[in-house]
Amino acid sequence: MCQNLAGLGLKLDEISGQRAIESLDQELILADLRDAGVPARQRAWLALQRLSDFDRILLAQDNRTGHCQGLVLIKHGATTHEQFLTIETLVGTPRARGEALLQRMVAFLLLRLGTMEEHPTALLARARHPSLCRVLHAIGMRIPSVAFYPEPDDTVISLDTASLAHRMARSTDIGRRFYATRAVLQGGTGGVPVDGPMLAVLDLRKCDDAQLIEGARQLFRARLPRSLSRQVVSAPTPVQIAAR
Repeated sequence: MCQNLAGLGLKLDEISGQRAIESLDQELILADLRDAGVPARQRAWLALQRLSDFDRILLAQDNRTGHCQGLVLIKHGATTHEQFLTIETLVGTPRARGEALLQRMVAFLLLRLGTMEEHPTALLARARHPSLCRVLHAIGMRIPSVAFYPEPDDTVISLDTASLAHRMARSTDIGRRFYATRAVLQGGTGGVPVDGPMLAVLDLRKCDDAQLIEGARQLFRARLPRSLSRQVVSAPTPVQIAAR
């Protein structure tokens, strides 16, 4: 499925299935992400991953050149009580435009939850940049009944959502660095590099499908400020992400 990201000059492709994911050229993706300004530490992490270990990939590419500007890597997970998705993101471009892209990509993923065989009830994000933490927190504030964890304000913590977040983190063996996310949202660094990793959760269990779809659709279609819509990422020559 391919979607045009109006105002960003990008198209968004959803790739699923082992054969389709294995056909992606990881070296070209890494080169494009370097040109897009993704930090070296994040690219080094991606270089050590096998794309086929992920269940779905959202790929944002320049409409004119096909150069990759960002991606969301998705795995299905489960605790003893619930199904969930683990997501990792790498996005280039300036901060404001990058956050607009992340919002569109996460909103698109929320719209696709109903098409998945086992309906996930939460997202666990391993953030490698504070932008993803800010975007997820904003989504939690925007869509009714969607809960974000960890809230930057210690006085409003939902124990039910906190328990879910730590169950998911334990089941994935990726650590539980929620404290770093809280520090970032409070304006600090949490004692970690700016490219993470930090953990954050969107708890969707209390949000009915109609609310979720409507909220995600509004976020996906949100108009951009003119200053952002004028930021067009250029690249010298077309590339083909899929392996020949």
